[in-house]
Amino acid sequence: MEKIRISLADLFWETRGLNWDYQVVTKPKISIDWTTVIHTVTETIENPEVPSFFCGTLNLGISKKQFIGFKWKYPGWKDSLDRKIPHTVIWFPPSEYNFNELKYSLPNDWQHHLMNQLASVYKEIFDIKELEMRFRGPWDDPDDQEAEKKPLIKEFLSDTFRKFSQDHEISINTGTNKIIWTDKGTLEFAEQKVDRYTHQGTSANKTDFDQKMTKLIVLGVVVVLAALWVLKQVVLTFLWFFKK
Repeated sequence: MEKIRISLADLFWETRGLNWDYQVVTKPKISIDWTTVIHTVTETIENPEVPSFFCGTLNLGISKKQFIGFKWKYPGWKDSLDRKIPHTVIWFPPSEYNFNELKYSLPNDWQHHLMNQLASVYKEIFDIKELEMRFRGPWDDPDDQEAEKKPLIKEFLSDTFRKFSQDHEISINTGTNKIIWTDKGTLEFAEQKVDRYTHQGTSANKTDFDQKMTKLIVLGVVVVLAALWVLKQVVLTFLWFFKK
């Protein structure tokens, strides 16, 4: 194996920009709580100036996905407060790779090779001020800036990365240096079903909706039966009255 190819569809990437806070730039099509995943795999990382490498397995209930990743402050990029910007990247390799062999085939600076190949799309999304002016113009109400900005940023990041991924694939030459991996073990994350009613990645909403619908149907049936019984009594009363 001379080259390791990384499909962008298998990549999770969270970072910040010049003047926008942490956002998920891209993620695989796995319906789980990514915020909890990121917290779990990076909670012990104290100094991302030095790249921290981690690996593990997501147990999704019906399937398992192995992952490798890193958290690192990519040199050369700083936000509007002159702070270096951390990047959290997680790769879910396809089953064609031998996972144990793959972990030790990556060069110990693979995070640098990967981020260098993402640099062109990062440059497009880095400065959001241009985006604000292009799509919305000057803000009319300062109190509404954050509420208006967040959906716009997410949409822009998603669209920009999708266009980038159509023409790009990341490849990294294998190396001989050994990476010290922090093994996170098996993380239990039952995959959530996409709610067909709200189009959100949560199974709880659908369950609540179904329970409420069931209660409404039962209540409706009871009301209809009660109304029919009352109507029957009224009809019988009239018939008895007219027979007299």
